[in-house]
Amino acid sequence: MNPIPHSLPALAIGTLLAGSLNAQPRVDINLHRNNTGAFEVQLIPDADFNGIPSSLVFTVHWERTPSDAILELHQTDEQRACIPLASSGPIREVGENRYRVYSGIGVSPLSDGGKTWQGGLSLTIATFSPGVPPDLMIADDNWVHERRNNAAFYISLNGLESTGLVRSTPSASSEGMPFSFSLAPNPSKGQPVTFFAKDIDNASLTIEVTDATGKIIHAQGDRGVNGQAQGLLTTAETLAPGVYGVTARDGSATVTERLVVESGNK
Repeated sequence: MNPIPHSLPALAIGTLLAGSLNAQPRVDINLHRNNTGAFEVQLIPDADFNGIPSSLVFTVHWERTPSDAILELHQTDEQRACIPLASSGPIREVGENRYRVYSGIGVSPLSDGGKTWQGGLSLTIATFSPGVPPDLMIADDNWVHERRNNAAFYISLNGLESTGLVRSTPSASSEGMPFSFSLAPNPSKGQPVTFFAKDIDNASLTIEVTDATGKIIHAQGDRGVNGQAQGLLTTAETLAPGVYGVTARDGSATVTERLVVESGNK
């Protein structure tokens, strides 16, 4: 269950009515570990956008540290001007798992500051300082989706729900880094789709395809050689036009890519 989007102030609504309401892109979220050891919270829109980032909710999850671990989330002035973020409640303990929810509300169009989110490009909205749990990830599990917790990733733009996918989630690999995973052709016009994976940590790779509701509609297993795997996504030719999530797991990390299927000749 996604959080209920916050209502926009009258000023923001007036701005929208004045002409800033455009087609809403879908926005994915990613947690990227940079070369300093910090974790960057990244948003990836699938089209250009310069309106109001109205609301954002996401939850981080970790397992290896005590429940009183300090998570220091930092934003630059420019990032806060876009959408200021703060923790929502204390750290939640669920067995050995730890969760912390973050949320924020934006009221000003990006265009007021001369900014535009570029479709397909990652933008960093906040950063967790080095020294946080090495297995930190964006949570996308049963706990965050439970109605009573209401903590799953959610984003609205111009007051309209625009939630995409939770992408690569660094997990328990030795470097805390996800492997490389891609699909081609993407978009597909009914052609067979090939997946490519590099730097997987063992010989097994599990792939799941989900529809727009999050339902798993296909799963397959593949084996890699020397940390690499390549093969056909065996369900691709049977998919109806639409947008799908393709999630690959190698045992210690998870990577999700968006697959677009368009109508057309094979």
